[in-house]
Parts: sequence; C-alpha cells; structure tokens
Amino acid sequence: MKLFLSLAAACLLGALAASGPIGAFVAGVIIVAILLRTCLLVKEIHTQTVPKRSKVKVQDKVQDAYERYLKERDAKELER
Repeated sequence: MKLFLSLAAACLLGALAASGPIGAFVAGVIIVAILLRTCLLVKEIHTQTVPKRSKVKVQDKVQDAYERYLKERDAKELER
C-alpha cells in the first residue's frame, strides 16, 4: 500500500513540476526536505554507533609519560 501511495505521489509531483513554476517550487522544497532529513538521520546513526572520544584516556597517556620522564630524570640525578 505504501508503495502504491509513493508511486501516486511521485506521479502527482511530476505533473505539478511540469505544470509551472509553482510545481517546480514544491518539488524543490520536497527534495531539499528529504536531503535535510537524510543528513539528520545519518548524523543520529553516527552518534549512536561511533563512541565518543574520552579526554581522560589522552590525559592518562600524557600523565604516564610525564611520570616516566620524572622517574628517569630522578634516576639519572642519583647516578651522578
């Protein structure tokens, strides 16, 4: 049933687009709305599937590297 309604809407939209500038405007608005909705859905899918980057992990790596540096520096100072 949805397929039939989609075909009927497409035929009506084609007839409107061929009838003049108002039909072309309506067709353009519908196409832009479909593209906008598609972009929003893709963004929503992206936010649900791709995990957010955690700043804690980056800070942990930096903190670990800094602590290793301090230990190595202290060890070298003790050797002197």
